[in-house]
Amino acid sequence: MKKTWNKIQPHIIPIGLVILGYVVFQQMDQMPATLVQGLTYLSNMFLTSAMILGIFFNRSRLFFVALLLSVTQYSLVYGIFELSGKTEAIFQTFALLLPGNLLLFYLLNERGIFTYWGLSRFVVLLLELLLSYSLIRTDNQPFLRVLEQTWIPLPAGWSPIPQIAWLLFFLAGIIIFFKGKKQGQFLRTAWLCLLMIVLLGLHNRENPLSWPLFFGFAGILMVVIILHSSYAMAYLDELTGAPSRRALRDHLLKLSGTYVIAMLDIDHFKKFNDTYGHDVGDDVLKLVASGLREVSGGGKAYRYGGEEFSIIFPKKSIAEVLPHLEQLRESVAAKKYSYHKKEKVTQLSVTISIGVAQRNERYKTPEEVMKAADKALYRAKDKGRNCVST
Repeated sequence: MKKTWNKIQPHIIPIGLVILGYVVFQQMDQMPATLVQGLTYLSNMFLTSAMILGIFFNRSRLFFVALLLSVTQYSLVYGIFELSGKTEAIFQTFALLLPGNLLLFYLLNERGIFTYWGLSRFVVLLLELLLSYSLIRTDNQPFLRVLEQTWIPLPAGWSPIPQIAWLLFFLAGIIIFFKGKKQGQFLRTAWLCLLMIVLLGLHNRENPLSWPLFFGFAGILMVVIILHSSYAMAYLDELTGAPSRRALRDHLLKLSGTYVIAMLDIDHFKKFNDTYGHDVGDDVLKLVASGLREVSGGGKAYRYGGEEFSIIFPKKSIAEVLPHLEQLRESVAAKKYSYHKKEKVTQLSVTISIGVAQRNERYKTPEEVMKAADKALYRAKDKGRNCVST
């Protein structure tokens, strides 16, 4: 059950916002008139919030995406470019710019907003808009033909988005899906959902409120991404993705009653680093952390530091958690890591030693219980490692 929850948890909020946005769009006819009238203001508020948080938390990529969505919304809703008779070309141009820039900013590194790199991105966006304005104003035929080009025969009016833009949306989604694996499940899903929300806003163009509605949900999603990233920086270990020592400290302050703390150490970890290099050592840490996330019995794992981890079992006794720790120890030992050197592949495995202690009359505070668990860990090592000691 816990393994299944760990798999679906990162996807719940991003996908939920896409579904909620579409459901709200379908029910707009039944919404109060005052809410519908204020939709554009709400959308602007969410996009502005994303930009402000992007500045505050130094999330330049999302800042520029929110900025571009704001410019797009103002252009489509208020017609700020003042090009009479060019509404279709303006819409198609923004439909082309959005997926391309979403992909661009996804691929770029965080280099600040009010820096040389940030200012260069301002310039790129400005040049894109000025060039687009010039091409539309002068009726540049090669450009307009690209917007109207049809490669796949489809029913007339099936989508107001030009096929070249559909291609960009598709390519952006494919690239984000495959490159996003290194950034974690949440960020990959969130950026894919951001792309989907923008696509829905453009695809439902026949309803003029589709832009503020879906772009507003895009703003909400960007706020969620920024807050999640800030939380991850503060409370998650960057290498393994496990809750960090700060998160462990906060959890210890909440403990009361009966609880168990386990201290874990990767056996012969220094040997892995010395023999195979620090990159393999990092992979071993990730391998062990992935196993600890699946610990049963109500335990929650934290990276304590180096090759050490901690697990807290609230409202449990040692007798209750020992079977779960033994199962964890066996599952980690069974995991394999493929080490590639030239054309040779070596299957590596690691083991862990575990020390366990419970709050009782002798160990009354979390600090005392943790020290007792640490001493038990040393006893496990003295016994030959790859075992659990109390």
